[in-house]
Amino acid sequence: MRVVLRCRLALSQRQTPRGGKRLADCWKTYRRRAGTQRVSRLFLAQGFVALKSYDRALEELERVRRADRDSWEALGLEAANPF
Repeated sequence: MRVVLRCRLALSQRQTPRGGKRLADCWKTYRRRAGTQRVSRLFLAQGFVALKSYDRALEELERVRRADRDSWEALGLEAANPF
């Protein structure tokens, strides 16, 4: 839970150079711990979009879509972002 809160905080502070690095580090940590939960994978995809790491965001969205083809959250994130 602490990792999620740290990532949310880093996401809100990503405008500064230090905040961007903190966000990238946080997302790497969270990715290792995320497991296979759909909500975790969607959270990761949103973070990678914020980092403009679109290839990683697409990887996470593909994992979500493999588990649930009709996931409206994944479909919405794909449609709303310039991959």
